[in-house]
Amino acid sequence: PSQHDGKDAAMIAELTAFGKGKAWPFTERSETEQQIDHYVQRIDAYRKQMSMWVGRLEGLAARHWPELTELLSLSSVTLLQLLARYGSPAEVLLDPGASEQLARWSRGRLSSSKIAGILSSAKATHGVPVCPAERKWIQEIAAEGLSAYRKVQQCERALESLAGDHQGIQQLSSLGIVTMCVLWSVVGDPRDYDSAGAYLKAFGLNLKERSSGKRVGQLAITKRGPSLARRWLFFAALRAVQRPEVKPWYLALQARDPKHGKMKGLVGVMRKLCRSIWHVSQTGETFAWEKVFPGEPLLATSDDCLRSRSAGVPVPLLFCS
Repeated sequence: PSQHDGKDAAMIAELTAFGKGKAWPFTERSETEQQIDHYVQRIDAYRKQMSMWVGRLEGLAARHWPELTELLSLSSVTLLQLLARYGSPAEVLLDPGASEQLARWSRGRLSSSKIAGILSSAKATHGVPVCPAERKWIQEIAAEGLSAYRKVQQCERALESLAGDHQGIQQLSSLGIVTMCVLWSVVGDPRDYDSAGAYLKAFGLNLKERSSGKRVGQLAITKRGPSLARRWLFFAALRAVQRPEVKPWYLALQARDPKHGKMKGLVGVMRKLCRSIWHVSQTGETFAWEKVFPGEPLLATSDDCLRSRSAGVPVPLLFCS
């Protein structure tokens, strides 16, 4: 009713008329980048489909074979193939070659003890027996989830192939080829942005004060950019905090703020990665993890350590002054 969009459009037009705007003409993307855009959309769609089918499978597995998810991850290919083939624990027991099938599906990654555990859980499960109609439905769900997973893999291989000759993406391959393809497709070329802050804002990772309800003057990210780009950057941050160059900084932040430090640390890593991507793209330097977090690890004060230990949070002695 207040027509905010109309007011915003009028303000933008007026500022442009005053000379406060800068032209950003449309340039057609290369054929390679158009194909990258195509596969990025496909991979996002199929990942959502897989998540939906795995979510449906979770409830049915908990009802009919609850022990299985304690041995295999719900999204594992072996579990999907197992349920697509048999559909129920009773059918697994009827197949004398089930153990060989499990070893083949896992490509030798499942140990003999785990395979034996899966078969014994099928024999002694506390789940509700599966009727023929439910078995067929479980098989269909697992088959659909497996199909979506394979299409995601196909898209990832296609993106890795397309990015082979893309200099801008290869320059940042340390963050993951597929991740950089998604960021490049959704947010655009980092070289088109005048500053690292502008590139950061395109992701919706710029900070803004929020004061409403229980929040009084707290800073939070705006989340105004595309959620797809933030999601993939979040996955990159999860991988980054396992690296020796990043982990000390991340653990020290958790020690200083046990309640919110984990998420704040991940958002901080995302923001640092954004600025690093822009800098590398602008200067042509090689991406180096030690430059993302230079200097000494963030040191926690003695008071911070005492408060964390009293709250039951372990604090590495390395980060206590």
